Amino acid sequence: MHDLGVLLAAELNLDEANSLFVEASALSIGIYPDTHSFRLTLNCNHGRCLQRLGRLEEAEQMVRPVKTKAGERKENRAIACLVLGEIQYKWRKWKEAGSESQEAVDLFHQIYPPGHPYVCEPLTILTSALQHPNRNAEAEPHYRELLAGRARHNGPEHPNTLWVQNRLAVNLEEIGKNDEAGELYRKTWEARKTVHGPNHNLTLESEANLGGFLRRQRHLAEAEPLLKHSWEQRAIAEGCCDLEALNSCYQYALVFENRGRLDEAELLFRHVLAARRFALTNNDSQTLLTINNLAVFLQRRGVTDEAEELYREVIAIREKEFGEGDLGLATTRSNLARLLMNQGKHSNAVFLFKAVCNSERARQPMIDDRLAKALIELAGAVTDAGDPIGAEPFAQEALGILTRTRPKSQTRFETAGLLGSILMKQERLAEAEPLLVESARGLAELKDCPPRIIQEARVRLDRLCESWDPPSAMKHCK
Repeated sequence: MHDLGVLLAAELNLDEANSLFVEASALSIGIYPDTHSFRLTLNCNHGRCLQRLGRLEEAEQMVRPVKTKAGERKENRAIACLVLGEIQYKWRKWKEAGSESQEAVDLFHQIYPPGHPYVCEPLTILTSALQHPNRNAEAEPHYRELLAGRARHNGPEHPNTLWVQNRLAVNLEEIGKNDEAGELYRKTWEARKTVHGPNHNLTLESEANLGGFLRRQRHLAEAEPLLKHSWEQRAIAEGCCDLEALNSCYQYALVFENRGRLDEAELLFRHVLAARRFALTNNDSQTLLTINNLAVFLQRRGVTDEAEELYREVIAIREKEFGEGDLGLATTRSNLARLLMNQGKHSNAVFLFKAVCNSERARQPMIDDRLAKALIELAGAVTDAGDPIGAEPFAQEALGILTRTRPKSQTRFETAGLLGSILMKQERLAEAEPLLVESARGLAELKDCPPRIIQEARVRLDRLCESWDPPSAMKHCK
């Protein structure tokens, strides 16, 4: 009965499988103690079935005790951790999902060799969970083990293997390993063409992924035909409102924007927005992202009234539907604040940047780099509004975060220069001097820092030297 339930669950006959698991549990009570391996396995498989049915609280209550009752039975404990990881992932509790999945991987490693199918299951959850707090560097070795395991047991061109290969490419691009990422994007596309044909949905997905990567690397001439083909073929097969077709269309529009063909880009951006409003709703996250992105494009073109209207539409919906911890809400507020800053509406911009900082603090888990960026923009806005004293604590906090997380980064050295400038505006030259010197030296020593940024840091230092009387009092600028 248990084994039949497992087979039915694998075939997604979940309601029937659940009934069998319930019956098997009732029969086993008088036969096996609750610490017996069969009972533990049954509870895990039943819990997994409930998880797939969306009954997450029941699933957790059934599986959680297995971790304790399993004792030294590593396999039972590992399966319990796997199922609990899946449950936490569905609850979007990324940290807990990663922790449970990591424990499952570690336990399975003690029983099976790397890349074994049993190891691959929790690795799939672990790699996905690590992406959400942006821990891509930690995810990379797990993706590599997962890819090797899928290739060994399923074959290098199996759909599951190619799915992992594509995810590894995305991961590598996120951490800046662009050469290898590009090779994997292309390899996945070529393999899917061979397996499925050039116009299969999976092939078109890979074609769009490769085209998007090439666009981000500014290989626009090569990206354009790939994105055009993937968009047109998805639209032909699935209709002009197909969401994957619209993703390709959006990337295609970005190519036009990057190549300066702004009228053509705007037509495509508006098409994507109209189609998403129709296919989804105005409250859908993809629609809201598209509205925000069209507003950014229009702002760059100088169409500020419509851009402001679109930003405010997104903010109103996100405040109502998603709340203060929403990532998209913080992003759109920042975009509107920058627009208002450019229009000289400093007080309105400061209000929005403060709201962004509050959103970043409210998010769990809080992302230090995002909070630091929000604080830097807030400090700049408050300074431009004529209040360097009010700007100082925000710049100090941002510098403290970056000193801890990214001590040798361009952003950290620029923030030191910003704080130095704020202190200089308050005529606190002795405090400003070491910060401005550190900023200028640090930026000059970075390999990839744009010359414009280095020159701006030197100009700030020159202004400090001109302000100091007598110059002999300077300690660091000599």
